[in-house]
Amino acid sequence: MKLYCFLFHTRQLSREAKTFKNPFTGEPETVFRPEPFSEREQTAIKAFLKQHKYEGPEPEGEGYVRRLSGKERIRLRGMDNMASGVSTGNLAVEVIASEMNEPLLKHFYELMESAKLAVMSTTGDNVLVPAESLDELTRQHWPDAVCIKTEEEFLASIGRVWSEREVSS
Repeated sequence: MKLYCFLFHTRQLSREAKTFKNPFTGEPETVFRPEPFSEREQTAIKAFLKQHKYEGPEPEGEGYVRRLSGKERIRLRGMDNMASGVSTGNLAVEVIASEMNEPLLKHFYELMESAKLAVMSTTGDNVLVPAESLDELTRQHWPDAVCIKTEEEFLASIGRVWSEREVSS
């Protein structure tokens, strides 16, 4: 079994930024203030969870889970406080499966498209954004973001986003 991890990120982006000197490189770095999921994004995420029969929220911040076959499952974390507006605007995805197959990838494409979310690695790079979301503010946040127009483009690009490691079953 393998553990695959990546993030969905809000498209509600802040213009508020702070620039500081990176202590390791000495180069200036800009960090934008994080925003919570928008009401539209929250509604779309909740509808997706309901449509696909995710269970939760589970206690202790374990988020929502969708059990697949055997011990395979998908877990989405980061929505526990959405109702209070305290969400981080990130939705951590953990998939435990023998492989990241096309039906799973299409499942995540559906979430990206329905909620109009960005998809990225857990380190915040390799960003994919829905086509209509690529604007000046997006380029300020993620200069190297890849614009995704179709499911085929998503399937071709998502492999560089997730991290994976072996886990005991």
